[in-house]
Amino acid sequence: MKEFSNKQITSIVNNKIAKIFLVRCNLHTKSLTGKFVGFSGIKTLIRFNLKTDTKIKLNFDVKSGWANLVLVDKNKHIINLAQNSQNQEVKILSGKYRLRIYGENFDGELLITKAN
Repeated sequence: MKEFSNKQITSIVNNKIAKIFLVRCNLHTKSLTGKFVGFSGIKTLIRFNLKTDTKIKLNFDVKSGWANLVLVDKNKHIINLAQNSQNQEVKILSGKYRLRIYGENFDGELLITKAN
């Protein structure tokens, strides 16, 4: 299993290989969806700024390989959201973030929605 350093995870550099890498953000439904096939490397999926603390629903399904989903804040602190498959609600404090994914030979899907 490939190791990723904290420096790689917090950097702004993207380094990925993928057969399919599709991420969509829908502002109307306040959701982010992703489909990944043959993903290896590290990639920022979205940058965002929360004005208030927010709860999200996270559905992360790893069908093969492995992957981690993290938030990187403006001070380059890493907040682990999901390792391999996880379904959960997460509270994110107000601030600026980058949502990043990293993994190896990862096939899977991602759905993030705003919790009620």
